[in-house]
Amino acid sequence: MLKTAINLNKMKKHLSFRYIIALSLIAFNITFAHTLISIQLHDSDRHARYINQSGMQRMLSQRIALFSNQVSKDNSHSTNVKLIANMKAAIQKMEANHKDLTSIDFENLTHGAILKDIYFGYMSLNNKTHSYLTLSKDFTSTYTGKNANWKKLSNLRHEISSIASGKLLDELDTAVGAFELSASATVDEFKHIETYTYYIGLIILLLEVLFIFRPMIENIVIATRSLDERNRELVEFNYRISHDLRSPVVSSLGLARLAIEAIESNDLNDAQTSVQHIEKSMEGLDKLIGDILLLSKVKTTDSPIQEFTCEEVIGETLEKMKYLENYSFINFSTNIEIPHSIKMRRFLLQQILENLISNAIKYADPSEKFPTIYITAVEKPEHYIFRVEDNGIGIPEMYRDKVFDIFQRFHPKIGSGSGLGLYIVKQQANILKADIKYIPLKKGSCFELSIPKYMVRKIKLS
Repeated sequence: MLKTAINLNKMKKHLSFRYIIALSLIAFNITFAHTLISIQLHDSDRHARYINQSGMQRMLSQRIALFSNQVSKDNSHSTNVKLIANMKAAIQKMEANHKDLTSIDFENLTHGAILKDIYFGYMSLNNKTHSYLTLSKDFTSTYTGKNANWKKLSNLRHEISSIASGKLLDELDTAVGAFELSASATVDEFKHIETYTYYIGLIILLLEVLFIFRPMIENIVIATRSLDERNRELVEFNYRISHDLRSPVVSSLGLARLAIEAIESNDLNDAQTSVQHIEKSMEGLDKLIGDILLLSKVKTTDSPIQEFTCEEVIGETLEKMKYLENYSFINFSTNIEIPHSIKMRRFLLQQILENLISNAIKYADPSEKFPTIYITAVEKPEHYIFRVEDNGIGIPEMYRDKVFDIFQRFHPKIGSGSGLGLYIVKQQANILKADIKYIPLKKGSCFELSIPKYMVRKIKLS
């Protein structure tokens, strides 16, 4: 349960990390799009202001000329004063607009070179506008009431009207067209950027689906399948355990009653036989409980990483096997081609080897003249390979696809195992990220454990 909780926590962190990345990418894309829109809105507002001001310059130039033409000695003094006031207001507005338009940073404006040329280049609109405004100001200052110099005013009026209806109007129109062209070009640029942003957004979405959401779904599916498998194993485990735990207890209770009856009738032979059967049942029960505890230890304990040589761990394993039945009749052949020390979870490796070697001893063929167990350890480019091979009775073909399933007993008449041994081996191999496989032989069995080198640290012997 602890291992499952740890794995679920790891998956939760992994999924959370991927989810945060996905949200960050989406947030980045939204922020980027918002920034582009804000820039475009700012540019649109700026260009609208420029177009409005440049268009207003045309209107003001004509308004000034109109007011100058309306000022006449035939008018009343109050009428002329009002016209001069309106003319001064138009001059001030045109002068303010001109100041704004000529202070634009043309370098940072689309088609700014054209506009700069219009105002300061071949058209010299800047100078012409200044000249026009100077004439207009001269006109307003010349008017002094009833004693105004009407001859000078007439000359100035004629000059103002001539300029306003001539090239100045055309050049102000050209400036308006240039500002409109700049605004249109900026909009076109934004449309291109908007298109690129749209496709970038689609690419980001596709990448999220491929590298974030799809792996997340795959992880969830794998986790769900794993949980389903564990639930299935748990149901089967509970059923088999309840049966296998209860069976020797019920048998022992029956044998105990028989032993009591035999003792009461002074039949010590029957009593001894019953007690021996009870002892055998309890030994089987003890083995089952031991395997259950070992399985629990495998699933809940994080075994330490230790430094050792393969020769040491194989030697210690064989030393433990000396007290098993059949050990003395079996020839052991070891071939260790890993001379250096390694650093890994020694407990798991030793448990796997103990289980495989003890099975090879237990299921040795009594009819075999030279029963032999071959133990090899070799180093490959990407893996360390451990192999336990024997010439025993092997595993019946009908069971070979269930070798590592839980509660599988292949020779119930020979051994009284719990059926958990090879299942535990498989779980231990999974923790080591190793591959364990059964290789059927013409005579006997072969189990091969392949541990990837990234799970093992190589240490040179001094």
